[in-house]
Amino acid sequence: MEKEILEKIKQEFSETKLWLETDLAEMEELEKNPIVARYARLVKLKCELDHGLSLDSDDAIVRHAFWKYAQGSIKETNDIWFLLGEYTPDSYRECYGETAEESDVLVYINLENEFMYQTIGLDEQKSFEACHRVIKSERQENWRMYYKIRNEFFASCINVGQDIAVQKVLNKNKKNQ
Repeated sequence: MEKEILEKIKQEFSETKLWLETDLAEMEELEKNPIVARYARLVKLKCELDHGLSLDSDDAIVRHAFWKYAQGSIKETNDIWFLLGEYTPDSYRECYGETAEESDVLVYINLENEFMYQTIGLDEQKSFEACHRVIKSERQENWRMYYKIRNEFFASCINVGQDIAVQKVLNKNKKNQ
């Protein structure tokens, strides 16, 4: 290794270590100040915009805000499920990397939390659908439809409130229930 490269690595190491030991604590203290926290949020948003984020419509802004908070942290509250489809044990293993039961299964995904799903046997379908609100896709693994309905639901939650958004999404997809 060249001597100047080694020196740069040592300097970077020292600066990073110092930052972790002193400046990080100071930064955390500063972030408790609402003005500093707001500034940090705006700087992050500007950086995202500079790197291609497009917020040219209300829908785009809703999607941005939604994705910021929705990555698995939303708790399901409205009991709306989307039927992704029926899987054989082999197709389930191909899609999800794990083994399903020995018979065919149905996979339902929660509308509010994409990390919340139910895998049930075909014989349990009527029971599951009797206890939950279910939107069905016209085709297998219709993630595009799922995300479209999900985005519309969250936009409606912001624009007209959650109770109306629930009714709106269910009424709009009534033919798929």
